[in-house]
Amino acid sequence: MREYAEGRGGEPGNGSEAGRTGGAGGSGGGGLECELKYWFWLGAMTGLSARRAKMLADAFGNPYEVWLQGADALGRLEFMNRQSVAQALNAGARGGIGQAMAAVQARGIDIVPLCDSQYPEYIKAIPDPPLILFRRGRIGARRRNRAVAIVGSRHPTAYGVRVAKTLAGDLAVRGYTIVSGMAMGIDAAAHAEALAAGGSTVAFLGCGVDRAYPASNRRLMGEIARHGEIYSEFMPGALPLQQNFPQRNRLISGMCAGVVVVEAGERSGALITAGFAGEQGRDVFAVPGNINSPLSRGTNALIRDGAIPVTSADDILEALNPFFAQCGDDGADDGADDWDGGGAGDGDGGGGMDGTGGAGGRSNDADGDAGAGAKGAIRRGGDSADGMNGDAGRRGASGGAVRNGAGNSWGSGAMGANRRGAGGGGERGGGGYGSGAVGRAGAAGRKARIALAELDGPSRAIARMLMERGPMDMDSIISASGFSAGAAGSTLVLLELRGVVRSLPGDAYEIAD
Repeated sequence: MREYAEGRGGEPGNGSEAGRTGGAGGSGGGGLECELKYWFWLGAMTGLSARRAKMLADAFGNPYEVWLQGADALGRLEFMNRQSVAQALNAGARGGIGQAMAAVQARGIDIVPLCDSQYPEYIKAIPDPPLILFRRGRIGARRRNRAVAIVGSRHPTAYGVRVAKTLAGDLAVRGYTIVSGMAMGIDAAAHAEALAAGGSTVAFLGCGVDRAYPASNRRLMGEIARHGEIYSEFMPGALPLQQNFPQRNRLISGMCAGVVVVEAGERSGALITAGFAGEQGRDVFAVPGNINSPLSRGTNALIRDGAIPVTSADDILEALNPFFAQCGDDGADDGADDWDGGGAGDGDGGGGMDGTGGAGGRSNDADGDAGAGAKGAIRRGGDSADGMNGDAGRRGASGGAVRNGAGNSWGSGAMGANRRGAGGGGERGGGGYGSGAVGRAGAAGRKARIALAELDGPSRAIARMLMERGPMDMDSIISASGFSAGAAGSTLVLLELRGVVRSLPGDAYEIAD
């Protein structure tokens, strides 16, 4: 981090290396509105949740504008109570910002504000991203944006550890970053194997980034800091309090395209992460387990409820490649910030879109066998448009997958529960992917603009509502749709990424031209 120009009234204003590029949503011009001082002040304010801090920044445009407000303006906001207003105006807290920032940075800890280009891109899109993240280590944006979470029990079986290592290692050697929570058991195994494979890994903590928790992972933490990244939204020095861990789990899922649960009991924290993933529109994967094992009850229940069953890394990549393609990541080697893609691959459609032939490279072979889409909808395929209400069972009869059945492109779904439409026209069925460059779904290489019939259920409901009613703000969308704030927000992000809707000032949305 380095210091920037003078703040108002001669107060020193600090900014991150890449952090003068936008307001609360990460866009816009530079200047005082993106000076790190104000983001640090608001993001680290005692007693202010991440969601409320983001709402406050959005209400006035950015943290600097919040800094300028008085008691009357702050008190008029419905979500600000008297105590929150007093905390925001606390002169002692304001006066100590520079010293507090310097103490953090002197320990080699980066302060990454939401407006910074180094802030994890996918976390920006979740409903309640922290205004600041504390970070140790550094990996390139390419690796940061191509990530898969692997989570599970703190007390796994030997089978669970073996599976976690196999999946983490296979994904890491193909250039995917492994994300987890650095807990004992499955988390630690996934981190360690990603590093052993020469890949990168990211840990999100429920305490300060200067604390090894558990203490037995201190050595692992040092390796992650050297070869990956460690993040926390909690101030350095913060204790690993029980209530912090469910909060940090939304960041594990938020950073990734998908979450893999290896082993989990019925009340495992890994299931909380899977729940956040579903709300955020991420795919949820689960490793099948022994039906007599308590540690398989959670994962088997996820599969029953629509999660994608995993038997190899190919199962994961086959489902996630549309996500990375939709987000502009075709996996091509981009130099020092990426992995060595190796040879061209064999392009066998049965092995997923990441061909494993050659030297570990991708398959873009136009003649690759796309297969027949045998798996159909994960929950119920049938002939229904959204694949959720058909009666043909779990294999899908005629292109009914929510995710990609009947030519659908990438979508969300409550549990990210579907991969391939049976019959023709799906992601893999009838020649979708594998016909040239990655990043075009369906037989014709569709554009971002798509018909309502091609959307998954939640996306279609919101898109139809906006078409019929015109522009609507977020509160109205939530009220009219009946979705939770998280589900509505993640669905709108997906629709915006696909060019179906566009955002307007005032947290409103409309159908794109």
